[in-house]
Amino acid sequence: MAYPKTRFSSHNLPRENGGATYAVWRHLAPGNQYIAGYISKTRRGTWQVDIATRHYGQRITETAKFADAKRMARELLA
Repeated sequence: MAYPKTRFSSHNLPRENGGATYAVWRHLAPGNQYIAGYISKTRRGTWQVDIATRHYGQRITETAKFADAKRMARELLA
């Protein structure tokens, strides 16, 4: 597996506004990972990406499609 890698997981996270909440995992090396942010559904039905990085601080953006939210999260963590 090539590092760094970004993975998404909804295991044991509460549902918000009728949709699952996804943790954005950042894997830097084997055994070295952390949660960099979350993707959740808003009341308006859009997906909200909430990412905290060293370069941006906390960045919150919204998009209509979940696939676009995942792409945004990967780009912010690149």
